[in-house]
Amino acid sequence: MRVQDEQQRVPGPVNLRDLGGLPLTDGGRTAPGVLYRGDACYTGDVVRGILSDRPPTTVVDLRSDAERGHRAFTWPDGTHVHRLSLHADAAPAGRTGLGLAELYGRVFDVAAPLFAGLVPVVARAAGPVLVHCTAGKDRTGLAVAVLLLAAGVEPQAVVDDYAATDTNMPLLLRRWEAVGLRVGGSSPGGDRAVPSDLFRAPAEAISPIVERLVAHPGGPGAWLIDHGAGEDEVRRWRARARGEDVAATVYGDRKAPTR
Repeated sequence: MRVQDEQQRVPGPVNLRDLGGLPLTDGGRTAPGVLYRGDACYTGDVVRGILSDRPPTTVVDLRSDAERGHRAFTWPDGTHVHRLSLHADAAPAGRTGLGLAELYGRVFDVAAPLFAGLVPVVARAAGPVLVHCTAGKDRTGLAVAVLLLAAGVEPQAVVDDYAATDTNMPLLLRRWEAVGLRVGGSSPGGDRAVPSDLFRAPAEAISPIVERLVAHPGGPGAWLIDHGAGEDEVRRWRARARGEDVAATVYGDRKAPTR
């Protein structure tokens, strides 16, 4: 059975991936099992793939309260869920006439403290972190881009990862229909038409954000610090994303056990 057929038959996220293996600017690649990105889970979903092989210990849900109320998924005990609503206009149901690049610029301008607030969450997690919204495209795409660039991922690789969602949009639309979210001429949960590019993930939408972060004095890490992230937390996240000093990440300020 083809992967696409299986994704349509079994309920579960269809825009989910592990962000391990991305190239770093100074050589090497990001560590697997550290940061996942994806679309939302719903009641009745089958947990499979990376969600079952190496389940997230931390979930960052960027959706609004209204979005979370639809067929809410219950994560198992031991998974810590952080609910951080990020800019309603970036939701699939957001009423906006903005193009993606303009929308992303607006979110980036007003939500900088929230992005900075993600750093201690991902830096101190005891296992994989899943960042998601409804589609895993816009709000997730921005948050993940900031985190990956701060970890030292090649800027083009960040753009390419965002654009990889574009091929999953047909599956997402069918998934939303299956779980009862409104699609088609209107957005999921909405009653007005939205610009067609909101159902795409073109590289040119995220590229200006990537360029702004790279051009910031001191780089993406300094941008996070300038907007409220702690310098130690940024360093800790960078090390964790790269698979360095894992013991310090897992055990925090406590001494890691010796064998």
